[in-house]
Amino acid sequence: MRTILNKLRNCLSFIGIVFFTMTCQETVPSFTCADIIGCVDIAVDEPVSLAVVQALSGGPEPIGRAHSRAIELAIDSRGGQIMGHRIVLQVEDGKCSPEGGAEAAGKVVMRSKVVAILGTTCSASAVTVTKIMSKAGLVMISGANTAHSLTSAGGQKGANWQPGYFRTKYSDAQRGRIAAMYAFQELGVTRVATINDGDPYTLGLTNTFGDTFTTLGGKIVLDAAVNKGDTNMRPLMSAVASSGSELLFLPLFRPEGDYVVQQIKEISGLENIILMNSASLLLDTFIKNVGSSGVGMYFIESHFPQSARIEQLNANFEAKYGAPAENKSYPYSYDAANLLLDTIEAIAIRENNGTLHIGRQALRDALYATSGYEGITGKLSCDKFGDCGIAFLDIMRLDDPAAGISGVKANVIYTYRPEK
Repeated sequence: MRTILNKLRNCLSFIGIVFFTMTCQETVPSFTCADIIGCVDIAVDEPVSLAVVQALSGGPEPIGRAHSRAIELAIDSRGGQIMGHRIVLQVEDGKCSPEGGAEAAGKVVMRSKVVAILGTTCSASAVTVTKIMSKAGLVMISGANTAHSLTSAGGQKGANWQPGYFRTKYSDAQRGRIAAMYAFQELGVTRVATINDGDPYTLGLTNTFGDTFTTLGGKIVLDAAVNKGDTNMRPLMSAVASSGSELLFLPLFRPEGDYVVQQIKEISGLENIILMNSASLLLDTFIKNVGSSGVGMYFIESHFPQSARIEQLNANFEAKYGAPAENKSYPYSYDAANLLLDTIEAIAIRENNGTLHIGRQALRDALYATSGYEGITGKLSCDKFGDCGIAFLDIMRLDDPAAGISGVKANVIYTYRPEK
C-alpha cells in the first residue's frame, strides 16, 4: 500500500510540476510592438532583409556598382550574418532617375519585412525613393547622395527632405563651395558659366557654386541646363563663348558630360576655357572617350585620411572583384552599411528562441542620435536632417589621358580638410 501511495504521490507531484510549468509559461507575456510606426518581426529561421538601390545601368553604372560592392564587403566582414540571422539583399536598379527610383522603391516596399534601404547612387533617384521609403516606415542610408535638398542647407530643411533618410556622404553644399573658392582664389577667374541637367545633384552643385562665387566677388555669366539624352551641345557651347566665361563648371554625368567636353573645343573662343567637374565624370570610361579634349580638366573628389582600415578595404575589394574600385568614394557606402547594421544590433529585441523584433521608429531615432561613430571615412555624427559625414576633398587635374584614372588621382593640385 505504501508503495502505491508513494507512486501516487510522485505522480501527483509530477502533474503539479507540469501544471506549474504550463501555468508559468502561459503567464510569460508575448512580445507586443509599441513602436509608433511598427516593428519588423523576424522568426528564428528567417533572414534579415535589406534593400540595395544603386545605379546599375547607364553612364553612372561604374559608380553604382562600386557602392553595391562596398555594401557586400561590409556584410562579408560580419560573416554574412547579424544576431544569428543571415543577411539577404534585394538589389534594385535606381537608374539615376526619378522614374527609376520610384520603380525600384515600389519593388522594395512590396516586401513587408525589408528593414532598410542602402542607396541610392544618384540624388535624382533618391528624391522619389525617399518619399516611398519614408511613408512605408523604412530608413535609408546613402553613401553617394550629395544634393543638399535631401537634407539641409544653412540650417534649413531641404525641399526633398524626408524622415528616415540619412547619408554618410557629405553635402554638395561643401563640394560646390570649395570648387568656387578654388576657381576664384587659386585659378583667378572672375567670370564663370555653369551647366546642370535639372536633377537635384547637378542643380544643387551649380547653385552652391554660384552663390559662393558671387559672394567672393565673381560673376556667373551663364547659368544653363541640358536635358538628359542631349547629344548636340554646340549651340550651348556657342552661348558659353558669347558669355565671355573663363571657366565652365559642369557637374554632369555620362554621356552628356562627354559630349560637352568633346565639342567645346570646336567652338571659336573656347580653345583655352577651363573645365571643372565635381567627380561624376571621374571615370576611366570618360577619360578614354574624351582623350586629349579633356586635358587640363579639374575634378573635385573625396579623399580619406590614409589608414590601415582603408588600405585593407581596398585590398579586400581588389581580391574579391579582381580589380580596384573605379570610383574612389565607395567607402562611404561601406560605412553606411556598417552604421545601419550596428544600429540594428543596438536596438533590436531578441527573444530566447532567436526571434528578432526591430522597431522602425526606434531604428530611426537611434540613427539620428549617432555621435562619434568610428567609420572608415572618419567619425560620423548625424544631425536632425540626416547628414552624418564630413567632407575631405582633393582637387585633381587631368594632364595625361594615357595614364587613365590612376594618373588623375595621383595629380592632386589642392587639398581641403575640415577644421574639426
